[in-house]
Amino acid sequence: MDIANHLSHAASLATHSGERVRATVTAAKAGKAAATDLLAAATRGDLIASTEALRRGIGAAAGVDLSLLPAEHAAKIGRGLRVLSTAEATVSRGIEAARSAGLLGEAAVTVIGPALTDFSGTLASAKQVAMAMPAAARSAMRGDFATVTDGITGKPTTAPVVNSLAAPMMPVAPAASSSRSHLLVLTTESTGEKFFFGLSTAAYDSLRRTTNFNVAAQERLQRQEALQAVNKGGETISISGAIYTKTDAGARQLDTLRRIGALQSPLQLTTGYGDALGRWYLVQIEEEQGSITTDGAPLKQQFTLEFKRYGDDYANR
Repeated sequence: MDIANHLSHAASLATHSGERVRATVTAAKAGKAAATDLLAAATRGDLIASTEALRRGIGAAAGVDLSLLPAEHAAKIGRGLRVLSTAEATVSRGIEAARSAGLLGEAAVTVIGPALTDFSGTLASAKQVAMAMPAAARSAMRGDFATVTDGITGKPTTAPVVNSLAAPMMPVAPAASSSRSHLLVLTTESTGEKFFFGLSTAAYDSLRRTTNFNVAAQERLQRQEALQAVNKGGETISISGAIYTKTDAGARQLDTLRRIGALQSPLQLTTGYGDALGRWYLVQIEEEQGSITTDGAPLKQQFTLEFKRYGDDYANR
């Protein structure tokens, strides 16, 4: 359905905006003028494109009998609106942080602010359209609507909310780039290709995230060793699971991930509840095949993927 597809596209762009704002604030606080300007302009472009996609979704809704909306489409629209609300809050918080980052931060706010205001107003209109849906369709969104204060205008507005382990009773929900719920979304920066980790692709049953802080030790004679913080270290995400090849997932999911890894390009990772994890490299894929058939094909593929945090460098050029 066009409405859901437009909201999905808008949600993807808005989530990217939130990640860019974080990077913009980091660059501004480090005094990197060129990087701040570049990132602020890119954020503005994402917000404008997301707003246009939102308006297309509103336009598509005008020609649809919402009382006949299938439950699966209503659910997808709900996920899209929740992700958009989360992204809006992320950008708003980033703008507040940028204001405290000196002249560079203020300049970035001047670029991003108007685009966010336009985005927020359009999102409020989209929420009002969703509220016009019959109760049965709204219930399919798997979340209730609540009255909240708009971060830009300060006026009351409606927003869909959903329970989440990440932030109970906060408007956080699955990213809306797919009509099915999923665990994690991988997006390549070089090609824009997406890979959805879920029951229909590669479902994982465990995720381990390790954050290192490098502290060097200097041995001292007859005294305790001296410690010194050297750098922020790195970060690693490892996910493990199994693919059963006779299900919808098929046997080629790991081949797709190998092809993505071979691009050696930074990847955006976004959780199923809409939290942008930032930029990462896929550095290792481990596969163990089991339940082998007579022609050598596996019925089960156990896998472990390892991602390492991409160390952003916002140096002036």
